[in-house]
Amino acid sequence: METLLIFAADKANGGSGATSIILLVAMMGVMYMVLIRPQQKKQKDQASYTSSVEVGDKVVTSAGIYGTINHMDAESVHLEVDRDVVIQVARAAIMRSQDAPPEPAKGGGMLAGLFGGGPKASPSEPGDDLPSAPAPGKRTNKAAGDGTPNGKNKGGTGKQRPKR
Repeated sequence: METLLIFAADKANGGSGATSIILLVAMMGVMYMVLIRPQQKKQKDQASYTSSVEVGDKVVTSAGIYGTINHMDAESVHLEVDRDVVIQVARAAIMRSQDAPPEPAKGGGMLAGLFGGGPKASPSEPGDDLPSAPAPGKRTNKAAGDGTPNGKNKGGTGKQRPKR
């Protein structure tokens, strides 16, 4: 429906319909290259890995379970996760080998900043993001949550109320 409105607007403005069609096809091509094709490649690679696993391989499932393959069926795999502990999982749940490093999250690319995939801010020094410790000799009331001596925002004698 929107496509028809775009074509009607072009005709009313004296523009050619061919320009709109070319623009629409170009946008669809970009969407295919950016979204659909990488996902298809990832699925194909995963299917080829899943079909290549054998008994005795150490694998990691999609749920993060580490185990060694004991037995395989057409649809399921029996994983030994500990001594004498065997679980049955779907064959499609096998994600990678334990020896292979986990795939890093992709954060780069042209559109990374638009979709939150840009570089993450990190503290300049390790521990800079931690709260500072109170001065030596000062007690703080952690229950008050304000980090001031004895939980009081104003000055005072520093005496605490007796607990009831």
